[in-house]
Amino acid sequence: MVLCCLHYVAGLLPAVGFMLAASSFLTQYKDTIIIIGLVANAGGSAYTAREILKDGKDAGVETPR
Repeated sequence: MVLCCLHYVAGLLPAVGFMLAASSFLTQYKDTIIIIGLVANAGGSAYTAREILKDGKDAGVETPR
């Protein structure tokens, strides 16, 4: 049973090779990638908080102080 489906694994090998090459290359830029991710996350959180507060003002709901 394993042998009948084993030929499909051969099609995945180039993708695995690409992922290994990309991961070894991107390891050099790990700190930069983490900083970009943190900044993007902070920006998304600020945008979401602003939209929530804006919706509260539009609905006539007072925001806590």
